[in-house]
Amino acid sequence: MPRKGPMCIFRSLCYASLLFGVLNLSAASVRGQNLSPALERCSVFPPQNRSEFCRVDREGQVPDGPATLTLELTATTGPILVAGYKIAETQNYNGSYLGPLVELRPGDLFKVRFLNALAPAGIRLGAHHHGQNASSASDQTNLHTHGLIVTPNNAAVTAKGDGDNVFAQLGRGQSLDYNIKIPTALPASILDLPSGIIPHPAGLYWYHAHLHGVSASQLAGGMSGLISIGRPDSNVVGPDDATTDALRAKTDVIHALLRDIQIVSGTTPDKAAGSPAAWMPIEDPALCLGTSAAVADRPGFCSGSDASKIWLFTVNGDRFPTWDVHSGRNLLLRIANTSASASYVLSLFDAAAPGVRVSYELLSVDGVVPTTKSAASPSPIAPVTDALRLMPAGRAEIYIRNDADNPNKRLLVLQTEGLQTGSDPSTGDNWPQVQLAQIVLEPSGPPPGTLSLRLAPQTVTTLQQPSETHPLAATALPVGCVRDLDATKLEHRRITFTQRVDGWGIRTELVAPPNLTGVHPIGMFRAVAGTTVGPIPFERYLKGDGSVNWDGGDVGSNPKSPKHVCVSLSTGHGQLWEISNPTGELHNFHIHQSKFRIATDKDLSRYGIDPQTTVTNPTAKLQNAKGADDLYIWHDTMPIEAAGRVFIVINFDAEEQIGKFVFHCHILEHEDSGLMAPVEVIP
Repeated sequence: MPRKGPMCIFRSLCYASLLFGVLNLSAASVRGQNLSPALERCSVFPPQNRSEFCRVDREGQVPDGPATLTLELTATTGPILVAGYKIAETQNYNGSYLGPLVELRPGDLFKVRFLNALAPAGIRLGAHHHGQNASSASDQTNLHTHGLIVTPNNAAVTAKGDGDNVFAQLGRGQSLDYNIKIPTALPASILDLPSGIIPHPAGLYWYHAHLHGVSASQLAGGMSGLISIGRPDSNVVGPDDATTDALRAKTDVIHALLRDIQIVSGTTPDKAAGSPAAWMPIEDPALCLGTSAAVADRPGFCSGSDASKIWLFTVNGDRFPTWDVHSGRNLLLRIANTSASASYVLSLFDAAAPGVRVSYELLSVDGVVPTTKSAASPSPIAPVTDALRLMPAGRAEIYIRNDADNPNKRLLVLQTEGLQTGSDPSTGDNWPQVQLAQIVLEPSGPPPGTLSLRLAPQTVTTLQQPSETHPLAATALPVGCVRDLDATKLEHRRITFTQRVDGWGIRTELVAPPNLTGVHPIGMFRAVAGTTVGPIPFERYLKGDGSVNWDGGDVGSNPKSPKHVCVSLSTGHGQLWEISNPTGELHNFHIHQSKFRIATDKDLSRYGIDPQTTVTNPTAKLQNAKGADDLYIWHDTMPIEAAGRVFIVINFDAEEQIGKFVFHCHILEHEDSGLMAPVEVIP
C-alpha cells in the first residue's frame, strides 16, 4: 500500500539476471498491483476505470478485441494541487497537475477530443513567442504523442489524415479530434530485426503540449500525461512461459512520473497542507545553488538563500512518496522524466549505506526493449546498472528485486544526483541533488528457485511483408526539400546545434569524404554543395501566422525561407546521422515518429569514417551497464555533451513515418528558443 516517505532509483543498466521481452498483448488483467493511485487511469485493460474523461468501446463487444479509447482532454487555466500546495494558476489538463495514464495495445485506436479552454489573459509564459503573435501565443496550444511510431498527420480544416500533428495551432475555444491508430504491423527492419513485421513496441510513452515558443511553461504547469503500450508488465519476461507467469505473479508495478515545478510560498513543504502558492513559470536553474542543506534534508525539494522560493521535485505529483514492497515480491518501476528542462541522474541507494549505489535490471529505454546484435545471444540476460541519466522526455523500466533471502527490512532511496550541464561552472544549468522517493523492502525468506529475467526478442511475423517502397527517382522531390543522403557516395547527415546571440539554431547538411576508397578521419568530411541550411532558429521556417513554410527557397538565396531536411523510404534504412554540439552546454536530441541507436564502429566504417578519429559522448552509452555491449539500445532522446558529438543509426522504413514532423533539443527552454528543425519523409 502506498504511503508517505522516501524511495530510490538508478542510472546505468541494472541487475544482471533480467530478461527483456515483448509479451502477450491480450487484455488479461495484470497480476501485479498498480501502486500508483495518484495517476488517474484510462485503460483498455480491466478494470476499466470509467470517468468523465475516459471511454472505452470495443468492436463487437469482444473482450480482447480492438478497442477505441476516447480521452476528453481540455487545456485550461486555473489552480492545481501539487505536493500539498494549492498553486494559484497554471496551464494544465482537466484542472489537474497530472494528465490521465492512458493504457493501450497495438491495434487500438486512441482518440483525443482536445479542447483549448486556456484563459485569454493572466499568466505569461516567457519571452519565446517566435513566429507567432506574442499577445496571443500564450493561449494557443496543441498536442503531441511522444515516442509513438504513428503517422504524423491529423484531421484539420485544411488537411486530412489521422495521427500526431505538432504543427496544429489551436486558439482559445478551438478543438481538434486526434485519431491515432497504434500499429500492429511495423516493418521489423525499423529495429534492425529480420525481414517481417512487428507490433508497435510495448513500453512507456507520453503525451504533451508542443507549441513552439511556450512548450516549456505549458509542460511545467501540468500539460502532459503518460501513455503505456501493452500490458504494464509486458517487458517482465523469463526464459519460458512458466517462468514469465511466475515472475509477473510476484511483480508490483509503479508508474513514476517525474516532474519539477518552482513556486513561491511562505509555508515550508512539510507543512503545506493546502497552503497557497504562486507558480514561477520561467524556471531558474540556479535557484538552489545557495542551499546549505544536506541532501538528506532535501526530501523532494530544495531552496536557496530565499526560503520562500521552493523547487519541488515530485513523483506523481507527490513530494517524497514511499512504497512498500512485500515479502517475496519484486517491483517494476516505470519511470518517465516529464520535466520541461530538468535532467535527472537517477540512482538507488540503501539508507543503511548512503554512499553505495544499489544495482537493478533495465528492461527498456524510451519505450523499446533492447534488441540483439547479429552475433549476440538470441536470448540475452538483461543488463545490470546502478545509475541512469534521464534527460527531459527520457523513460526507462527498471526491476528491483525483493524475492531473495533477505531477513531484514531494507529502505532504498531514489535520488537524483544532480548535474551541471555546462562545459564549466559558469555555463549551462545546475540541476540540484534531491531525494525523490523511497522504497521499503519487507523481509523475505529464501526463494523456491531463481527466476531470471532475460531480454526477449521482439516477436517478428514473417507471414506478411512490409509494403513495398518506391525508388526515390520515381517520386518527385517536393518543393522546399533538401535531397536525401546517398549512401553509395558515403554521404551522411550532420546536424549541428549552434548558439546564437538571439538564442539557439540548427545547421543541417550532407557531408562526404574526399574519395570513396577506404576510411577517412572525420575531419576530412566536407559539406556537399547545395545541402547546407543554417545555422538558423526554427522560427526562420515559419510564416507570420506561425505555420511552417514547407515550400522553402533556394539555399543561400532566400535566408528567410530555407529548405528543410527530406528523407525517402526508398533510401531510409540504415541512415547515419551525426549530431554535433560545439556549444558549451549539454543538449538532448529528439526526433519524432522514429527510434535510433548509437552507431557502431562497423556502421562508421561502412560510411567511410575512421572510427579511431571520432570522439563520442562518454555518457551516450550506458557505461555502467553490465551485459549491454552486445545489445542495440533504442532511443528517441539522446544526450549530446558540450563540445561533443554522437553518431546514430536511424531507420526510415515504415509507412507510418511518411509525413512532416520535427527534430529538436528536448530541453524545452532550448527548443522554445529556436533549437528545432522540420523534417519531411516521402515514399
